[in-house]
Amino acid sequence: MLENISNIDHLIPKATLVVSIVVLGLIPGLLFMPRILRTILGSRITSGPVISASRTLIVIPIALLFCHIAINAWPLGKELRLDLTVYLRVFAILAMGFAFMRLGSALFNAYTLNNEGTPGSASILLNLFRVGVCLIAGMIALEAVGISVTPALTALGVGGLAVALGFQETLSNLFGGLAILMGRKISVGDFIELEPGFDGRVEDIGWRTTSIRRLDGNVVVIPNATMAKSTILNFDVGNAETAILLQVGVAYNSDLALVERVTIEEARLAMEGMYGKNCFPEFEPLVRFHTFGDSSINFTVVMRARHTTDQHLLKHEFIKALTARYRQERIEIPFPIRTLARMQRSS
Repeated sequence: MLENISNIDHLIPKATLVVSIVVLGLIPGLLFMPRILRTILGSRITSGPVISASRTLIVIPIALLFCHIAINAWPLGKELRLDLTVYLRVFAILAMGFAFMRLGSALFNAYTLNNEGTPGSASILLNLFRVGVCLIAGMIALEAVGISVTPALTALGVGGLAVALGFQETLSNLFGGLAILMGRKISVGDFIELEPGFDGRVEDIGWRTTSIRRLDGNVVVIPNATMAKSTILNFDVGNAETAILLQVGVAYNSDLALVERVTIEEARLAMEGMYGKNCFPEFEPLVRFHTFGDSSINFTVVMRARHTTDQHLLKHEFIKALTARYRQERIEIPFPIRTLARMQRSS
């Protein structure tokens, strides 16, 4: 009994030292790590998830240090101490891999949300990063317990051809998604058109598919291989401004000079109402007459919008204003009519 008490008294200073090391390591790290990250990376990138992940990167090493000191401080058998040390080493590798994966994902999300011109928060990049970290941590952990991964890598190299043949479609979609992102022509959030009448905003570029949300709210899922082979019009690359063409017709007895002047005025007012005065200093609305129709003289009104998604509202406001102005100026928009001449035979 007295011998046990003496052993406990002998361990108290070591336990006190361990607790002191843990406390002295945690407090400065938790207090100053957020400030260090903000200084290095900037306040926009170091958001809540980044700070949380960085704290995990501090807590795990301190906890591992506590476990290591505890294993060496307590009177354990040599074999048990060696086994616990190996287990702790494996746990440390996996835990640090998880911490780096979490911090890397948080930094990637924060960076892409606050910087234009980056590939965007596409899930394919995050998934590849996470899988890569897990594979590296797993191989290091196997080596730590004495299991060589070289034979496994050799077997994977030999069987890679069979795997590639079996997952040919999946791999083509995977590399198609990587080609889209690495080409930096399409990013998450871009408004694109695959074919006339089929357009929408890119929501995500995943392992196999790309998700596009159309203006009606429906989400279309397209294989990455199809996207990589398609001719795509990206409205967010370069100058996002776009020309808006609207077809109008007036009666044959209309004063065309008056029609042109009134139409240009209303087109200019419609654009200014949406974007403000002098919104396009180097552009003026245009009217171009082009066709003698069955019941009207037809022409095209050319306007400009900041983005292609604005065209529907701009047309809506312009048609309302132009109809009211034509009524005020007594300019007729004729109904479709056709005049038939009947020929009589002489008796």
